[in-house]
Amino acid sequence: MNLALSQISKFIHQLPKVELHLHLEGCVTPEFWLSLIQKHQEDSHITLENLEKRFVFQSFFDFMDTYRDIIFSFQEPEDIYHLTKFAMHHLVSQKIRYCEMMFTPFFFVKRGLPYREILNAIDSAAREVEADHPIKMSLIFDGPRNFGAEIVAEVFEMAAGDHTGRVIGVGLGGDELNYPAHLFQKEFEKAHSYGLNLIAHAGETDGEKSMIDAIQKLKVSRIGHGLGITKGSRLEALIREKNITIDLCPGSNLATGVIDSLEDHPFGKYYQKAYTISLNSDDPGLFKTSLNQEYLKMAELHKLSEKDLIQVILNGISGTFLPDSDKRILSTEVESYLS
Repeated sequence: MNLALSQISKFIHQLPKVELHLHLEGCVTPEFWLSLIQKHQEDSHITLENLEKRFVFQSFFDFMDTYRDIIFSFQEPEDIYHLTKFAMHHLVSQKIRYCEMMFTPFFFVKRGLPYREILNAIDSAAREVEADHPIKMSLIFDGPRNFGAEIVAEVFEMAAGDHTGRVIGVGLGGDELNYPAHLFQKEFEKAHSYGLNLIAHAGETDGEKSMIDAIQKLKVSRIGHGLGITKGSRLEALIREKNITIDLCPGSNLATGVIDSLEDHPFGKYYQKAYTISLNSDDPGLFKTSLNQEYLKMAELHKLSEKDLIQVILNGISGTFLPDSDKRILSTEVESYLS
């Protein structure tokens, strides 16, 4: 690392940040996964080396297979408590002040874990870390589109019935190619009537068509991934008209083979076009990344200045679902790092 890059790395580590596209389940590292397996399968012969091989993905669907197997290793709410603490401490290490963390309760409830105990476990772990560090975490429940509208509706009802005050919105994840957004329009309309904020994964594997569908049919405020917006397109006009925030995840897209190289990622183009973009790590445990690494990679690739880095963070703050007063407080803290 040359001197200039070393200096920008230090600056990035110092900056207070927000993260808007982060999956709790995606914070699992090979080491954490091994600890779960050893806890519940004392006679297991699985090694760390075995698991590390599962964290090398040839495609998006290869990644989903590993993701599914990780979920099956969670046997009790206490496991989710420990993961939440693990994830929260990771956020603290990145100097993340606020995170809107995605979680898919259906994956665990369908295996017999009581929903209320799961949510209590997450909330308790988060509160413990929040008490000791300047960080706040909100939850967005992700509806797994692959399981159909009925299950997505169940997840949204769980969000509406939150008793902790931590769940602020709902989203849509999974296979956008075979389960397009418009299939879930009624479920999103109902979630909106509950006062929940709305986001969706779109443009990760299915481009402009998927994003237009999510914006027009689901009325989302944010798009996760958002690859493939072209200049002068109908989609670009929609994004500007509706002030849609695009939650970008370059490292994730590279790891799952959606892009061939970071140079292929549209971060630089989107930033130059002044889209409202945020930078995120998505599944940092699975992709062996962090928010600081994502910022450093983009800074190196696109020759970002300190002012540019701060602007990306400010864009992210504007895209949060925080009250305006909290956005101003966070923005003021970030702006204080301008020379």
